[in-house]
Amino acid sequence: MSDSPVIQLRAPRHSGATKLDPRCVSCTTPEDDPLTFAVSRAWKVVLHPDQTVPGALLVVSLRHVARVSDLTNDEAVEFFGLYRHLERALETVLGATMVNLSCLRNWAYRSEHPDPPRFDGRPNPHVHWHVAPRFAQTVTLDGVTFVDSRFGEQLTWQGRRIPATQARTIIDLLATHLDVAPPETPRPAAE
Repeated sequence: MSDSPVIQLRAPRHSGATKLDPRCVSCTTPEDDPLTFAVSRAWKVVLHPDQTVPGALLVVSLRHVARVSDLTNDEAVEFFGLYRHLERALETVLGATMVNLSCLRNWAYRSEHPDPPRFDGRPNPHVHWHVAPRFAQTVTLDGVTFVDSRFGEQLTWQGRRIPATQARTIIDLLATHLDVAPPETPRPAAE
């Protein structure tokens, strides 16, 4: 028997258009972000736009919360259960040697171009985690090669964007392994 909590994940029903929240990109609804591929009660899993390492993810609180210590106990327990599933998926599906986890909210405190933008004149951080699989070996996905040139060191993000077809391949591999349920079907309106 596993000691990991049962985390039920569903795929969002994407709206078809990318509509990022201008006040806080992390607050963008899962349905409006095409890189969000799994949603739990408290978290969304997003394929990181920077694929310096293949399968890099963001795990973002669905609730706008500024500090890790402001998470509820249920949110914290669910996060670590979800992380355990993601770590195993990245190792199994993509062959990651290990997985790095970091919570970086520094950009919210920059004096120029804070991200998310300031709200009422104050920094506006939103708890999210960077999940970065690391690879001792070269990885090839859909004919594209990834080399983790700083394996064994802190990851330096390179701003690597990948084609939508590659992103879809990674998302599909992970979603299948994680047993992400299909989007809920809208119920017909009552007559």
